[in-house]
Amino acid sequence: MKIALKFTPRHLAAGVAGVLVAAAVVAVPVMAATTSPTTSSAGPTTSASCLSARIAARVTPSVTTLQALGDCAVGQRLSTLGRLQATVDGTAALTADHHTALDTLIGDAKTGLATLKAKIDADTTVPSLHTDLRQVSAGFRVDRLVVRQVSLVRGDDLVAAQADRLTADAGQIQAAITAGQNAHKNEAAAATRLSAMQADIAAAQAQLSGQAGLVLALTPAQWNAGTAAPTLNADRSAIDAARGDLASAMRAENSAVAALK
Repeated sequence: MKIALKFTPRHLAAGVAGVLVAAAVVAVPVMAATTSPTTSSAGPTTSASCLSARIAARVTPSVTTLQALGDCAVGQRLSTLGRLQATVDGTAALTADHHTALDTLIGDAKTGLATLKAKIDADTTVPSLHTDLRQVSAGFRVDRLVVRQVSLVRGDDLVAAQADRLTADAGQIQAAITAGQNAHKNEAAAATRLSAMQADIAAAQAQLSGQAGLVLALTPAQWNAGTAAPTLNADRSAIDAARGDLASAMRAENSAVAALK
């Protein structure tokens, strides 16, 4: 008689979907971090939403136009941070420690930007405003660094959660193998596939080990110095490799289930 397992082919398909979802959430182009960023002397980089303010500040660099540009640039970054916070809060797979660390990262950036905005609004000279406008970008690096930190840490934890689910599956398969062996069935093929599955899971977990902590520790100063890119790229590579290991683990899982007598 076949051993009744607690998972089904539909369950296994859901596992595959989980890895694909984990792939999607880390699709932020970390490859851009391979450049060596430096602090621009021309002021912060702004999107099209601040284009009119940037043009005005360039054509007529006065206290009024520069303050308007600064307010727009700060507002844009605060809006991005708000969206990132919503993303963090909506990601159940984040560990408690990583959730707290991202909350702190985003909260500190919000506080720092609000303080800088107050300084910009109080500035009375063009030179001081030029200095503060450069700090909007160089001091926080929201789009270039914080967005990637959130994306990668989420990716780490989503893939790790999938590894945990597969580990639970492996436990069920082992129980089925043991029950079959106790019933004098030859479960050697299933046991071999289970061992391969467990090795793939372990490889995925090893790929991710410590990566999130390294990413969370990065600072705008490291981005400005060009030293953050290797860490960001290493984590993205680790996530990709772990996804590959888990895909292999799921293939082994399917084979182990099929081999059970």
